[in-house]
Amino acid sequence: MENEVSLGSLAEQWKAQAELELKSRQERERIEDLMSPRLNSKVTLTPAGHKITITRPTNRSFDHKQLLRIVDDIPQHIRRVRLGCLADQQFLDFLRDSEPDVALRLEGAIKVTPARPVISIRGCANV
Repeated sequence: MENEVSLGSLAEQWKAQAELELKSRQERERIEDLMSPRLNSKVTLTPAGHKITITRPTNRSFDHKQLLRIVDDIPQHIRRVRLGCLADQQFLDFLRDSEPDVALRLEGAIKVTPARPVISIRGCANV
C-alpha cells in the first residue's frame, strides 16, 4: 500500500485537470465564436479539405409568471400530460397545428434564445 497515491494528491490532480478543462473549453468557445459567422450553411468545405458542419440550436424556457397567468386557459388534457415538455419544438409544432388558440396564448410565455453553435470538423489533419 505504500505505492498508493494519497487521496489528497488525487484531489489536487483532479482540481488541476478540471481547471485545464475549463480553460480549454473557454478557448474552444472563443474559436467557435470566430468561426460561426463565417459558416453560412450547415456544411462548409474549406480549400484545405476540412468539412465543417454547424448546427445552430435554440434554447426554449418558460417565463413562469406569464405561464401562471394563462395556465387555466390550457386544456386539461394537454396540461396534465405535457406541461413540463411544452418547450419541446415538436410539441410546439403539434400545438400550432392542433390547438392554435393554446399555441397563441403560450407564445408570450416561451422565451427563445440561440444556443451555442455545435461545430464538428472532419478531414485534413494538416492545417
